[in-house]
Amino acid sequence: AGGEASAARSEELHEHRGVPQAAGPVRGSERKSCVRARIKLAGLRGHLLGSARSESKGEGGGALVRSEAILQGIVIVDYGMGNLRSVQKAFEAAGAGAQVTDSAAEIERAAKIVVPGVGSFSHAMRELGKRKLIGALKEKIAAGTPYLGLCLGLQILFERSEEGGKTRGLGVLGGRAVRFKGRLKVPHMGWNTLDLKKDSPLTKGLKKGSFFYFVHSYYAVPEDRRDILATTRYGVNFCSALQRGNIFATQFHPEKSQTVGLKIIRNFICMKHEE
Repeated sequence: AGGEASAARSEELHEHRGVPQAAGPVRGSERKSCVRARIKLAGLRGHLLGSARSESKGEGGGALVRSEAILQGIVIVDYGMGNLRSVQKAFEAAGAGAQVTDSAAEIERAAKIVVPGVGSFSHAMRELGKRKLIGALKEKIAAGTPYLGLCLGLQILFERSEEGGKTRGLGVLGGRAVRFKGRLKVPHMGWNTLDLKKDSPLTKGLKKGSFFYFVHSYYAVPEDRRDILATTRYGVNFCSALQRGNIFATQFHPEKSQTVGLKIIRNFICMKHEE
């Protein structure tokens, strides 16, 4: 995570270079089935439909987009760090609205939670604390709400990071974030592949050799190796995706990873709660 902010300009130069893609296009039928499934979220539909109807009477497209996000029940957590609009647009492209919020109350009502982020681990934890979001996130994760962490949103799941004086994280997973060492160019920035370690609804249908976009200086070291969903080679084999129960996270940026990134996002959208 650390180093991403300072590397932003270089990142833009690398981001859209031609890369072989291993997943097919997002099909209209898949989008529609995912949207229908999300609208039927148990226990939320009546309340959310009422909110959506009231907002859909407004003028312009913004209210309609927000209404769709409410119906989906997916929230993107805003704690002042990260490419929030890029993530939101990726969800829209994959067939679902997602509401950006910094409200603990909205998080508590969410059916699914997305936590993106670039920058400093210690800064992220401070900003989450300022907004009183730490408790809400931990409670929703403990209650079984599907969580998708992107880049820094993966690292903060762990107990601590070497960055910023061994800063403490959410602590929902055992382990820590460490910096790449040796003569490697840091941050690790650009396209790289995954070595999948187990089956997961997040990576369903993903083809071997798919490329994803990375930009990070630190990587997570889970205490329980069974949490590792995929590894990537950059000097070392590091954890590039994980899953434990309802917790999903990627070190790469699916919102910047073209078609295969949308596949990851679409898989998250279509997950049932019990997955």
